[in-house]
Amino acid sequence: MTQVADEEEKELQRDVQRLLGRCMLRLQQYERLIKAMIADHQFAGRLQNLEAIRAARADRTSRKTLGALIGEFTDSLLDAGNRKGDDELQDDGPGDDATVRFRMGISMSEEDFARTEVGLGELVKLRNDLVHHFIDMHDLWSVEGCRRAQSALTANYDRIDQCYSHLLDWAKDMERVRLQFAEYTQTDEFRYLLLKPLAGEGTG
Repeated sequence: MTQVADEEEKELQRDVQRLLGRCMLRLQQYERLIKAMIADHQFAGRLQNLEAIRAARADRTSRKTLGALIGEFTDSLLDAGNRKGDDELQDDGPGDDATVRFRMGISMSEEDFARTEVGLGELVKLRNDLVHHFIDMHDLWSVEGCRRAQSALTANYDRIDQCYSHLLDWAKDMERVRLQFAEYTQTDEFRYLLLKPLAGEGTG
């Protein structure tokens, strides 16, 4: 190998490292966003315990892999119109304190759900290939192998970025709903509905 070819290979290797790092950073952004969405999309419990419940949920979510996050996201947030119902309200023990349940989800057709589920599964596989198998899939010790790796990483980043943008759109929609709910909780109507059972007026 000539000195010129050796320098070209080293330069290509550095660019492959840069492109791989860019993919991994985007994946980490995706994971952070989906964790926040899972942690905040629902809560249920007594008013004084809601913050602790939310913190515990966020802590559990923070330790999950992308595959586990995608599974929970699909099962809990995505709705193709066939959801059987919510889980039972968390039992915080005896007492007459008011309880609250709030849940947000993403409704879609069965066709869109199936397509989304496949796409999310492909993203998990892409992430696993980048983390665990990339060095086995590409010959990074040759100029041609590095060039193929560059092309693959550019395509991979475009795919990851597309998934992130889609997730971000969902997150923005959910944030708008959350803010609308927060505003509603400050109204007299909400306070009346909240205190009505405690006043012995019933729920009818």
